[in-house]
Amino acid sequence: MKRLLPLLVLLACATERGGPTPPVPQPGPSANPTAAASTTAPAADAPQTQPPALRLPDGVRPVRYRPTLTIVPDQDGFDGVIEIDLDVLAATPVVWLNAQDLQITRAEARVGGVTLAGRVLAQPKDLVGIVFERSLPAGDATLRLTYSGRLSRRDSAGIFQTEEGGRWYASTHFEPIDARRAYPCFDEPSSKVPWQLTLRVKTGQRAFANTPVESQEDGADGFTTVRFAPTRPLPSYLTAFAVGPWERIDAGKAGEGGIAVGVIVPQRLVLQAGWAKEITPRILPRLEGWFGIAYPFEKLDVIAVPLARGAMENVGLVTYGSTLLLVPPGEDTPAFRRAQASVSTHELAHMWFGDLVTNAWWDDLWLNEAFATWMTYKTLESWHPEWGATLDRVGARGRALAADSLLTARRIRQPIESDDDMLNAFDAITYQKGASVIHMFEQFVGPEKFRRGVQRYLKAHAYSSATASDFLSDVSAEAGLDIQPAFSTFLDQPGVPLVTAQLRCEPGKPPRLELSQERYVPLGAEATPEQRQQVWQVPVCARWSGGRTCALLAAKSASAELPAKRCPTDVVANAGAAGYYHLSAHEERLLADGARRLTPAERVAALQDLVALSRAGKLSHDEVLRVVPPLARDPDRHVVEATIAVASQVRDEKLLGESELPQYRRWVHDLYASRARQLGWTPRLGESDELKLLRASLLKVLGHAADDPEVVSEARARAQAWLADRRAVDPTVVPVALTVAAEHGDRAFFDALHAAAGKEGDRHHRLLLLEAMGSFREPAIARDAMRVALSSEFPAREAITLVYGATHSVEARGAAYDFVRENFGELAGRLPVREAAGLVAAGSVLCDESKRAEVEAFFRERMAALPGGPRRYAQAVEQLRTCAAFRAAQAAAVARFFSAARASR
Repeated sequence: MKRLLPLLVLLACATERGGPTPPVPQPGPSANPTAAASTTAPAADAPQTQPPALRLPDGVRPVRYRPTLTIVPDQDGFDGVIEIDLDVLAATPVVWLNAQDLQITRAEARVGGVTLAGRVLAQPKDLVGIVFERSLPAGDATLRLTYSGRLSRRDSAGIFQTEEGGRWYASTHFEPIDARRAYPCFDEPSSKVPWQLTLRVKTGQRAFANTPVESQEDGADGFTTVRFAPTRPLPSYLTAFAVGPWERIDAGKAGEGGIAVGVIVPQRLVLQAGWAKEITPRILPRLEGWFGIAYPFEKLDVIAVPLARGAMENVGLVTYGSTLLLVPPGEDTPAFRRAQASVSTHELAHMWFGDLVTNAWWDDLWLNEAFATWMTYKTLESWHPEWGATLDRVGARGRALAADSLLTARRIRQPIESDDDMLNAFDAITYQKGASVIHMFEQFVGPEKFRRGVQRYLKAHAYSSATASDFLSDVSAEAGLDIQPAFSTFLDQPGVPLVTAQLRCEPGKPPRLELSQERYVPLGAEATPEQRQQVWQVPVCARWSGGRTCALLAAKSASAELPAKRCPTDVVANAGAAGYYHLSAHEERLLADGARRLTPAERVAALQDLVALSRAGKLSHDEVLRVVPPLARDPDRHVVEATIAVASQVRDEKLLGESELPQYRRWVHDLYASRARQLGWTPRLGESDELKLLRASLLKVLGHAADDPEVVSEARARAQAWLADRRAVDPTVVPVALTVAAEHGDRAFFDALHAAAGKEGDRHHRLLLLEAMGSFREPAIARDAMRVALSSEFPAREAITLVYGATHSVEARGAAYDFVRENFGELAGRLPVREAAGLVAAGSVLCDESKRAEVEAFFRERMAALPGGPRRYAQAVEQLRTCAAFRAAQAAAVARFFSAARASR
């Protein structure tokens, strides 16, 4: 899953094996929790009737599912029947399943030709027990449940409804624990068995699922029964379906097996899917070639789901938030094309990592998500080297290092003790840190050996599940080196190593690199002695002119000999920026001349390291700012954008007082204005995509940080032109024009944006308008924008950008914090329940120690009641504290830097 979301469940089955499917009642109002078909069963104190704490008992296992659902997208309820073939390992009077918000009205089991009536134990969240009049004997059994449930218009989990162009669609998203909202099942990733899915839908509507349609029959009752072919073994969270007036675009065949590829879109949006149709079939052969395994499933459809977020790797039916997959014709900018190619490569890599081989439990989610993330960079590096995926990987590594610097950070392989732990696992630690650690060890053992290890792992566990130990054993076998102990130091403990490297050259001795490590701790973090004594087994690869070597730093300090004939003067102690660690090796000296001895990836990593040292109080921030000017002139876009992040941080974290801001603005202008003027606002014929992307970045920093009057004026003119005619402005600069004009805009411009958003029928354009509405600096206008989020004018999942946009503005974030506090209950009630915990960001961005107690008092209990909330709260408070400490420690150095710059003019 790419931080993201799917479609409707598609289930169906016959009442008796081989018999006809009976009519299923029309959807009606659903009950609240899982309810009893008949009353509660045997003595409540019998051990078997006590609900499990988290995981289901292992005495009963599923063998095959046959669910049938009746789905009508514009109705709030659905009805279902599911048959589950079971393997009962030991006689038991009760079968425990996962179920949530389902009303079970009948339960029975067939054993050896005998039907046993079941009674339903109504249980709290997540669980239901089916108790029988006598124990199920060991052996085969079939459980049959009749039930009803709900479709949600608020959430994008379980089965949910969305509207596009006045038409309703039903879709599903089940990862990690929401298949239980569609049908009672063993909703755990290791329960991986075939599914035979059937849907009853209104005649004239279309239904899609994991596999091709096996049969379709129109009924006299106005419903069509669509039966899908049996799946390969799948965990419940990878099943998916969609129902509604969809249109499917044939994208041809791809891969070794000539797999049918399709793009499914809401009605009348076919013309927006051109890039998706082109790019999707081109990804499969590249992945097949690297894995050495043909695409392992029967078909491949990708589907654009209105209002969904991110994407989800359902077998054969990959779901995308519609704005990831669709764009108006002529507006597929380089940023859009690259983003879609990246997300699509990530999701299709999951067909091997996650779908063919599935993590046995959620503590090993990284085996799915980190590998798909890593494989995305690897694929794009060879496929489109001009896109700079190598530097995108370094940027992602930087985001992971920042998240991992918190003392409240998760481990990659975090023990799962609650539903919250499962939900929190979908974060930068699992995705970006996991991918960075994989890349580090791939470079350490050698790419080809690592590839053979991956292939060995996939073949050994195909259509089954596996653990971290399985993977590391297979890679170790191919590498001829046991990497499990070293790799596990990054999996099983949080935090970032800070590696210090010093070159030692003595007469008559080989040159050596003196290495030491400690846990990186930012200012304001209150690390325990145990945390400060953490040790990793760190692969450190160093390079110099004419040589390269790798060593494993497995203790607090060590020495590595360099196979060089003379003392090298250009040692880089993180070759290729492949290491997952911050480096202290006088990078400011390497960067002072524009870092000509470093590769672009190493320049970005070195700048990340300097910022980190400053945030830890180990380097004065004026030293960081001194290296920015030569790097700002770098020919590589990614390096320039890394400097923009450093330059913008001064404003966004309020490191300067009002008196120094004029000099700061002149400094930013001097860094970037000349290059921006050369590029202008309009792309030239034949201009590279890299220049188009760089133009947008330069104009944004000049409008946002430098308040450049020329840029602001042009942004206003182009924003007004775009409001009058959506084709009047090049799409690569439309987002910049709108947001810069809004930042400096007045009430009249806000009203113009608001009116345009209310009339806008295209979701892509409407989101651009809402993002601009959320960008106003003026607190009074920002408050009016946020009030729109409480209205029914726009879907809540779109309108929330008006609140989060204000938190990003130095001038408006105080107003955003007050607004969230005043309206927390209503905002949380409108958002999908899994997204409500994100509101704590309004407190974390304040960067003000005097506000910490107030933030803690307001959010602590509220976050505790929300899914994933406790850890989000703890991290938000730590972010506030560390930001405030950094500002207090480094503001004087920043002021000194700009005072010196003013004096030198």
